[in-house]
Amino acid sequence: MSTKRPIQALHPATQSRDRDARIVATLERLGEVLRNLSWDAGRSIKASHLHVQMLAFLRGRSKEGTRGVDLAARFHLSKPTVSVAVRSLEEHGAVRLVTSKSDSRAKVIVLTPKGRRMAEKATSHLDALVPLLERIPSDDRDALYASLFALLDAARTAGLVRVDSMCATCAHFGERNGRAYCALLRKPLAPHELRVDCPDHRAA
Repeated sequence: MSTKRPIQALHPATQSRDRDARIVATLERLGEVLRNLSWDAGRSIKASHLHVQMLAFLRGRSKEGTRGVDLAARFHLSKPTVSVAVRSLEEHGAVRLVTSKSDSRAKVIVLTPKGRRMAEKATSHLDALVPLLERIPSDDRDALYASLFALLDAARTAGLVRVDSMCATCAHFGERNGRAYCALLRKPLAPHELRVDCPDHRAA
């Protein structure tokens, strides 16, 4: 497979002759949609874009809590930056620090009841995309998800993003008879059934 790629993927001239550049440009525009929705959600709860991201992340891990170092890795931020953001959320009554159940020497960050309400409101902005997806035929959506999953996994493998709870990094995940297989569910998985954020994930 060739490693030579266009160096100006967002330039119209490049897009006119290169399909992959058009894909990158489309993803960039969709990323802009998500960023704008996130900013709007943040304004509705008087929180920054980073706070919205952290609240959404913590909402999915409310039972066990999250370490500051994990937030830093997840969002590619320095520990001091995360500490400042967490302190701000703490001052707003959205999070609190508690002793980790798995390590009594460590502190983890958990949402308060107010923080859960903020997180629910902050993440509702993504619901705006669901009706748009429904305009795409079901089989095309299956293919779209499988392609996006593969692209995300490629980005993870290249070190561009950290994804802690996807099938590709799970101890339960493997292959049987040439198909993806989940040992926990004891069933093969179609490409559109692979998970990006599985609550039963166990690191391989």
